[in-house]
Amino acid sequence: MDRRTTVEPDQDLDVITVLTRQHALIRDLFDAVERSQPADRRETFGRLVRLLAVHEEAEEVVVHPVALARLNGGAEIVANRRREAGHVRELIRTVDPDSPDFTRDLEVLRATVFAHVTAEERYEYAALDSVTSAAERHVMAEEVRETFRH
Repeated sequence: MDRRTTVEPDQDLDVITVLTRQHALIRDLFDAVERSQPADRRETFGRLVRLLAVHEEAEEVVVHPVALARLNGGAEIVANRRREAGHVRELIRTVDPDSPDFTRDLEVLRATVFAHVTAEERYEYAALDSVTSAAERHVMAEEVRETFRH
């Protein structure tokens, strides 16, 4: 994976820190796509799409199972995040970097992703922080590292 589109956990980080840092990188990549020249737009957008995919895969493999098992209302929380992520994937398929509607479509995608990110942080990550230990969150960060490698 392109290191410019990943945030790998370091030894002292927990999973929540790693994933919220990815959220910051996602925001930065949206800005980079918006600023990119038409000739570079497809490549920059591709980096954003790859990061979104890796991020969602890490949540699916590492975060959601713990949320389902440990959070009060975890099934609803995870179902909502999965629905939002599915909507993001649908929108990504409709965004064409060469389209005259690209700027508008990118803004719709950005708003949808940011709403999803906000919900993740508010409803899933905050709740996980209260039901997991620092050691558990560190192990989860290591599991996220494995997701980056594949």
